[in-house]
Amino acid sequence: MPTGFTNDEEQDLLEHWFARTALPRTPTHIGLFTTLPTADAGTGGVEPTGGSYARVAYAANDTNWGSSSAGGVGAPATIQNLVAILFPTCTAAWGDIVGWGYFTASTEGTLLYYGPLSATVNVAVNDAPDFQSGALIAKLGDPTDTYT
Repeated sequence: MPTGFTNDEEQDLLEHWFARTALPRTPTHIGLFTTLPTADAGTGGVEPTGGSYARVAYAANDTNWGSSSAGGVGAPATIQNLVAILFPTCTAAWGDIVGWGYFTASTEGTLLYYGPLSATVNVAVNDAPDFQSGALIAKLGDPTDTYT
């Protein structure tokens, strides 16, 4: 299943690391996907629509994310959410949620990172989806790493 940084964020990181430019985009909101993006450009992903769906504000800081963990040989480094992420009560079914993304805005904006959930979550009417500490895991490694 695809996971990783989008082309926009890959360029931002390279320019920050090597050219010392400031990071131009900051992730601010977690969104959900019924279909994960299919391209490195972050396109092809489908977010739920209607039913009170909205991305949730979740700042990029050490309170929300903490420190990353080294992946070891053949595995990417990881970081996970430390604080529960609570979505609004669903007023119409959102369907099967298969993944998540980190965006620069509550609507529109730029998708910077996306990844699968460890298990599909079916969101029905009156559900209030929440992702407890450790439920969202971001990974970063080299091309030979195994992303499972």
